[in-house]
Amino acid sequence: KTGNGAQTTRTSHKMIVSVKSLLPSHFSKQGNKKIDSEDLKQQRKPSLSAQYCTMDSLTTAVGSILKDVFPRVVLQAATQVLLIGGGQDDGPRGQHRDLSTSSGSVFEVCSEQYPDGNTTVLLECVSDAIENQKWEMSDDLVRFLLVVSGAMIFFMQTGFAMLCAGCVRLKNVQNTMLKNLLDACGSAIAFFLIGYSFAFGSQYDITGTTFIGGGDFFATGVDPAFWFFEYTFSATSVTIVAGTLAERCQMAAYLCYSIVLSGFIYPIIVHQIWSWNGFLGMNNENALMGQGAIDFAGSGVVHLTGGVTALYATIILGPRRGRFYDEAGDPIEPRRFPGHSVALQLLGTMILWFGWFGFNSGSALLLPIEQKGLVAANAAVCTTLSAAAGGITALFTNLIIAERRTGEFTFVIMMALNGALRWVQVF
Repeated sequence: KTGNGAQTTRTSHKMIVSVKSLLPSHFSKQGNKKIDSEDLKQQRKPSLSAQYCTMDSLTTAVGSILKDVFPRVVLQAATQVLLIGGGQDDGPRGQHRDLSTSSGSVFEVCSEQYPDGNTTVLLECVSDAIENQKWEMSDDLVRFLLVVSGAMIFFMQTGFAMLCAGCVRLKNVQNTMLKNLLDACGSAIAFFLIGYSFAFGSQYDITGTTFIGGGDFFATGVDPAFWFFEYTFSATSVTIVAGTLAERCQMAAYLCYSIVLSGFIYPIIVHQIWSWNGFLGMNNENALMGQGAIDFAGSGVVHLTGGVTALYATIILGPRRGRFYDEAGDPIEPRRFPGHSVALQLLGTMILWFGWFGFNSGSALLLPIEQKGLVAANAAVCTTLSAAAGGITALFTNLIIAERRTGEFTFVIMMALNGALRWVQVF
């Protein structure tokens, strides 16, 4: 209610003309009758009486537009920028209509398929097409974010390499870093050849509980983004063992271990918990106790598997030479083998902390829920707080213990680094 009838009428008239101009041919209210240019010019010249029309007449005119013209206008204007690409949509909602037979806007394609269709039919056609494109864009976004998260997890290999290099003696740096490189290389080949198949192969084709997967050998499965994301988890599990074998394992033996763990042992654990056919799988109808188990980001599947493997490897290999026994095998006073670079240890820790944001937040992308972003954000917050609290707690706990023993307060950075890494893994 502007109090200016003439201004309101002119604005409304311009709206009527502009709305009609969006149509391929100008439609009147009488059966889509085409209006010639002279009639259109006359419509663009508001009469003197129209400038002072009442509010009731204006409401009637707008209502007529909304009823007869606006639906088609919305269909064409809203779909003018949505172009149909090539290829048949095979998404979860893409089974209703084939709108990929020609190029152009969604409205044009629907008009060609239903030339005599009324507004309801066209609206249903356009709605289906837009819904399909929405789900396609959502799936593509999830795939892209899986690749980004996987790249962050893969960058953790650098963190492990820096941390291990800083914790060993200078003469063993090259040997330790080569082992970390072999982890990335060996696990990639093994997971591509057989690992992914043993973990997730044919999980959509087989019902019931199985010990190991099958199918999809020498392949990336149904989704390359999912394969890449899972491969980075496998490589992380393998690399956890690298620190416990530092300075005490031959290179050939370590490469064999890397291939066996990522190609056989780790995939079996994954199959039991994360696949549809594992006895702990949430999607298995016959899951253990009818529920299975939840492992959000691999605290059990990845870290527990790597940790148990590292424990067995340490028991088999024993301590480093000269640590507790001399060359003749006689017991000696335990010797300390301090790392040669605290800077590399700190760098490795910060890189691992960064990579765990991809580890934990990226896992939210695989949840069958709508609010994946909210879960990912909460995971990022928990990752930040857990590492920060772990580092401070470990630092001051060691400070108190050292003060009780020696009477002096001593801040040890290695304790803070270990606390940050351990607590973020517990999360």
